[in-house]
Amino acid sequence: MYKSSNDIRKWIFQCKNRFHLYTKCNPILTDISPKHKKINQNQIIDILKIEKPSNLFLGCLTSEKDVFLYHSLNNQYGFYKEGPKNYEVLKKRHFFIEIPCLKSLEYAIQKKIDSLAFETSISNTYLQKTLQKTVTDIKMDFCEMHKFMNQLPHYEHLQKKLTIHCVAECPYGKTDPIYVVREILEYDRQYDFTEICLCDTNGTMEWDDFEYIIQYCIFFGISPSKLSFQFHVCSKNRPMVKKMIHYALYMGICKFDVSTYPEYIPSRTLENVSYEFFIVRSQIT
Repeated sequence: MYKSSNDIRKWIFQCKNRFHLYTKCNPILTDISPKHKKINQNQIIDILKIEKPSNLFLGCLTSEKDVFLYHSLNNQYGFYKEGPKNYEVLKKRHFFIEIPCLKSLEYAIQKKIDSLAFETSISNTYLQKTLQKTVTDIKMDFCEMHKFMNQLPHYEHLQKKLTIHCVAECPYGKTDPIYVVREILEYDRQYDFTEICLCDTNGTMEWDDFEYIIQYCIFFGISPSKLSFQFHVCSKNRPMVKKMIHYALYMGICKFDVSTYPEYIPSRTLENVSYEFFIVRSQIT
């Protein structure tokens, strides 16, 4: 579809110094460590001080304690400075809270939480095993929640991040990239998410499928600034994941999920992408 895609891929594979990619498209990293590892507030603060992620995933909304943590972190670490000295820009840091259903959403809005995370999957089987729901069930939930949010006076200020699992393959089978693109487009057009995160759940995404999904999502109108990726890595696919990250940056996709504790993921062989994949970043303070 893109005339020069093969040339771009060849250049990325051969280029040794990719510093200009990172300075032109500075990665926006969301640390998802609390999702896979139970960590306390002091450990979260350490992540914010040491790793300085652009955003942080706090986990599922279950109690008043989560509300207190959300507002406490927002008050103290809700903004960060990015860029070289004397050219710093103040940016908002989002602390995402996972919302599993309409009841949780209503509670979150009541407690003035405005950074909301949602999950689905391309695979019905994966959802049934992990959430005890089907894709149809999830879409019905999203319809109800979208209708509720659309009536809020501050609707436009809400951050709504959707993570779509199994965009390449899941533990229960491979997915068709054509169908994957159709599903991504439906979630984008029907439910108005501000970010759509594509998760390579099994860590087996192939280059052609990856390129196809990116190019056709952009071709059919999804802004690169709305797309993000969550990669899972092992010793075998690390070089390919790095090249995929470089290609995504080249295409204007700057958002990625990372983990301070990459080993804490429900798999014996896979890890979340760590900060070392983005070692060359503009200074964040």
